[in-house]
Amino acid sequence: MLIPHTFTRQGHAYRVRGNYVLSTSDILSMNGLCLFDGVPSEAVHHASERGRMVHEVIQCIEMKVSLPPRTKEAQERVAAYLRFKQATGFEVCGPIERSLVYEHHATNMLIGGTPDMIGRIGSEVFVVDLKTCFRQSGKSKMMKTFEWRLQTQSYLEALQEDEELWTKLGKQMKRAVLHLHPECGITVRGGARLGYEWMPFEMDDTEAWNAAVKMASLKIANGYKVPDRR
Repeated sequence: MLIPHTFTRQGHAYRVRGNYVLSTSDILSMNGLCLFDGVPSEAVHHASERGRMVHEVIQCIEMKVSLPPRTKEAQERVAAYLRFKQATGFEVCGPIERSLVYEHHATNMLIGGTPDMIGRIGSEVFVVDLKTCFRQSGKSKMMKTFEWRLQTQSYLEALQEDEELWTKLGKQMKRAVLHLHPECGITVRGGARLGYEWMPFEMDDTEAWNAAVKMASLKIANGYKVPDRR
């Protein structure tokens, strides 16, 4: 069952009966993930604003309402999203950016999260998180992908508590990240790039997410504070 809560977009804060609830990003940061140590604050702010703009425009596209102003960087990523939809037949089939709070069964901890969207490709249904950051490679990509796997695992577990949604979809849900960046999507060596990379996660990350939540719970119990990711 999902937990009634309030959500404040400013500061991305979830509260249940007035009490602050750790977000999925908080738990990741308490495990050394999703941090921006050493990155200039101006760069973090610029990336955050770009991501916010892309998410807002894509949400408006899917809701079929007027599109807000956007920068060239944002428009590049929105265009890549539209190419992805055309190439795969992806269709949104659930709520977009709906805040959720659920009880993590292994720890009884309440956790907040806001999945970007739920979509369908053919007969498969996915909880999808959009990413607009720079493309990485090698070990850096492995580490970032692990972070995204845990993030989407949390979202999946939250959505599993939404009985109305599962009744409507009537099928198993998978997890994926859609990475939107001009350098993503190599088709032919030396040729133009698609501007997107579709990253479905087939592995079961239940135990990895359990471990992350347990570590965050232990750290909170022993006086640790949530790192400032901004």
